[in-house]
Formats: sequence, C-alpha cells, structure tokens
Amino acid sequence: MKEEEIAVLEAWAASGAPEGEPADAPPPFVAEAPGLPGVDLEVAPKEPFVASGDADQFRCFVMDPGLTETRYINGVHLMPGNGKVVHHALVFIDRDGVTDALVDEHGGYDCFGGPGFSGELVAAWAPGGVPIELEPNIGAELPAGARLVMQVHYHPAGTTAEPDATRLQLRFTQGVPEWLMGIALIGNFESPFAQGRGLLPGPNDADGVEFLIPAGATDHVETMQFRLPAAVSLSETYLYGAGTHMHYVGTDMTSRGRSRSSTSPLRWTCTSARAPSTRCASPP
Repeated sequence: MKEEEIAVLEAWAASGAPEGEPADAPPPFVAEAPGLPGVDLEVAPKEPFVASGDADQFRCFVMDPGLTETRYINGVHLMPGNGKVVHHALVFIDRDGVTDALVDEHGGYDCFGGPGFSGELVAAWAPGGVPIELEPNIGAELPAGARLVMQVHYHPAGTTAEPDATRLQLRFTQGVPEWLMGIALIGNFESPFAQGRGLLPGPNDADGVEFLIPAGATDHVETMQFRLPAAVSLSETYLYGAGTHMHYVGTDMTSRGRSRSSTSPLRWTCTSARAPSTRCASPP
C-alpha cells in the first residue's frame, strides 16, 4: 500500500472506525468452499502431530500416494489441520524413496531448514494460501512409487497445541500434459554455486562469499541468484508466478527476473515489505 493509503486507514482507526453509509456497502462477502476443486487424491501423515514448547518446530511427514504409474499434478492445495500452530508447509517429491531411512515409527522426522534430501518442491502453503490450479495442459510429474514429503513449520508459542493433521490435496491431468511445471526454491544458500548461481558477494563478507550478518548491522542485504540451465529453451519456458517468504530477522524482500536473451526480454519485480509471505503473478 502507498503511504497516503496507509494514512487514510490510520486516521479512520484513530477516529473510532466509524461505519460508512450502509447504502454504499458492497454485497456481503461469501467465502468459497475451502479446498481444491476436483480433487483426485488426498494424502495425510500417518499420525497427527502435537506441537509443544517455546521453540518453533520443523517436522517432515513422509506420505506414500500409492501410485503405480506416473501421474501429472494439475492442481494442489494444503489443508492445515490446526491453523493456530501451522506457520507454513512445503511439499517435496522423493523420487527414490530415500526418506524411508529417515522416518521414525510415527511416519516422520525432524527437519529444520530443508527436508534432508534433494527433492523437487511441488507445493507450498502459508496463511491466506489458496489452491494452485493450472491450465488443463500443464502438470508436474509425480513418478510411480515416489513419496511425498511434507515439511511443516509449527510455532507452538509456549503451549501444547491440539493435534495437527494437515492434508495434501492433488488433482491430476488426463494423460501426459503438453507443458511440464516445476518450482525453484531459491534462498538461504550458504555459498556460491557453478554458473553464477547461489549466494552472491555481500557487503559484510569477511572470509570469502558467506551469509554473514554482523551484530548490530542495519539495512544488511544478502542476495541469491538462480539461473535456468543453458539447455532450457526460453521460447518454450514461461514464468507462471513468483513469491517471497521469510521469518525471524528479515524485514524486506525483493525478487527480480530478467531474460538472458536480448531478443526475448523478460523483466519482473516482486517486493514484499515487512510481510512473512506474498505471491506475485508473472507479467503478460
């Protein structure tokens, strides 16, 4: 919001938030039914999880969708079981079943940071999140025999919460889609990678390129970069959307994109100021 728009709301609140003219009011809001339309499959953890204590908890749940053939995800949505403690959730594909060695008898494992393996991100949810629905000819590959690993960030805030049983809803394409969809999770890189990817040099680096925020620093900025492989054809690649997410000490985040080709320029900017999560649509 613009500063003048914020000032209008502040003045309205300071005056006691008076009601406007009833005749000018819009029609009453009618919420849509929650969930993903046309769900083909819903999966959930083996057992509900009870978050407790003063510290945030990160728990990964390994779920077997039971696929005997490759399917393509055309719609996906996470349904939080206990919205009081679910801060956000991510879902990764474990193509080779490597997380079978990580799970405990309850069907999950602790996983601060990442999920503990290299897997594609296929879904994300934060408060206010809505179902991701793609066009009928777009899908994300989910191989037969793959596991779905749902990482949930809980913030119990010093209490023992009611059990959480967050569920994942999936909708599939009819057959093999024309376009494949993928999600790149960019951020919290600890070092640079090949081809200019990963963490870039920062203003307070002391020992090479490192993620370092000195004590007492103000307006400190860390920058990450992701590049599409050169083999990916820009004429056959579309940006569907972009979003930001942060916690703890972050106050502002901006993501920018540009094309490596001067003949097919792509430029977009998405800024989130003092907000934990936002989603930005791609430009036409």
